[in-house]
Amino acid sequence: MSTDTLFDLDQYIAEAVRLPTAAGHFTGELLAEREPAKYAAAVRLVAAGLPRIQIASTLHISHHTLLAVIRREGAAIAQEKERLKRLALYGAGLCMESILDDLADEEKRAKMLPRDKAWIAGVLTDKGLVLGGDATVIHEIRSAPDHEAFNRAIEAEGVEVGPAATGLGGETPGQKGSVEPGADELAAVVEAPSGVPAAPAARLLTAGQVPAIEGAKHD
Repeated sequence: MSTDTLFDLDQYIAEAVRLPTAAGHFTGELLAEREPAKYAAAVRLVAAGLPRIQIASTLHISHHTLLAVIRREGAAIAQEKERLKRLALYGAGLCMESILDDLADEEKRAKMLPRDKAWIAGVLTDKGLVLGGDATVIHEIRSAPDHEAFNRAIEAEGVEVGPAATGLGGETPGQKGSVEPGADELAAVVEAPSGVPAAPAARLLTAGQVPAIEGAKHD
């Protein structure tokens, strides 16, 4: 297999770099000299925000030529954008005033459907918030600990969970309610005064929370 290349890669790259900067190549000069109207149209369409591919296709110019026009007329394009922005805001203001006039007219307002009124209210509110620099959408983010975080918190506290902690066994491992209570667990119930619910005496006596009650019966 021959190792000869079809072209010199270094020379090809140098030529590709030279072409866009060569006089008359993709600088917009030829377009401005030969077709000034098309050149001005390109500036205005770029300022209006149309896609560059669409502009190049509509004016029948290359994409590179259009980029050259943008580079040459950066200041003019910025001025044209500012002019269009002022016109857009002025037109929006006239439309809003017309809408407000219709809403103020009782007959015209009565002919409006409720959904139209709701739509107008929503649009005006959103635009007012945008012009005022306020947020138009509020995102609420809630975070809650997951199962693993809950287990880590329990382990950090040193809490023991299971039959040993609850004092109750199970019919099968991990199930409560199978072990018969012993004599110590069947503690006597202290007779509380009328209207006060009784409590297991063994639990309260162990904690030292049961005072002597006159008339209480102890076996």
